[in-house]
Amino acid sequence: MNVKLNEVSDTYSRSELNVMAQALEVKAPIAVALRPNRENWNQSSLGQTHRPYKNFVDLRNDRKVSIAQARQIVAKFGRLKNA
Repeated sequence: MNVKLNEVSDTYSRSELNVMAQALEVKAPIAVALRPNRENWNQSSLGQTHRPYKNFVDLRNDRKVSIAQARQIVAKFGRLKNA
C-alpha cells in the first residue's frame, strides 16, 4: 500500500467522521489519508477550475479520492448491501 492512512480518529474532521461512520455500516473500502493532496485552482480558457482536496483513500485501487467520490462509493456499497 503506497498511500499512508490516518488511523487516529480523534484528528478527523466532522465530515470525515460522518463518511467513515457510514462506510463502517456498509463495509465500504474507504479510509482517511494521512497526507491529503491540496486543493488548487487551474486557469483554463473558460475560467478558473477547482480541484478539491483528496482526503480519502479508495482501498480497492489504493487511490486518493475527494469527499464527494467517497460518498458515492459509500452509497454504492449501501445499495449493494440492501439489494
